[in-house]
Amino acid sequence: MELTRIANHRYTVHRSDDGVAYILRWNQPYGDAAVPRFASRYDLPNSFRSAADAFVEAKASAEQLERGELSFIRERIKKRVRDYEIVASAEFRTNAHRWQPMARIISHRDKNNGAVQELGGPESSLARNLFDSAPTAAKYALEIGERVVLGFVGGLHV
Repeated sequence: MELTRIANHRYTVHRSDDGVAYILRWNQPYGDAAVPRFASRYDLPNSFRSAADAFVEAKASAEQLERGELSFIRERIKKRVRDYEIVASAEFRTNAHRWQPMARIISHRDKNNGAVQELGGPESSLARNLFDSAPTAAKYALEIGERVVLGFVGGLHV
């Protein structure tokens, strides 16, 4: 259910059958009809008996999010493996309403220091593995990143 638009940010509220509600925000310029693949998610702290109750609290929370008084879920894990740094995270998929693992491998080798390889594009195996929680998705991304760096899984390009 659409909450509000503030500048290029579009806010919607979603409520599950068990009463848990959350807000999604994504960047969508005016006139752009395409829904982006990822959005930021904020879980409302209460359970709600009706969608109307969730809408009232979500509208107030969306305004607080825009002012920076509340913050969205950010799950990020860093780990150094050999000459590489792995940054694993989770992004909320708007089309599936689940968390997708993402990983970034940063080289610290002398020959290509600072080179970055992203794992988690639309054709990657990470895009096919979606999770119900952000921490689980980020841990999975870290595990895959480690396997790539250690050579157990092919595909390291940096």
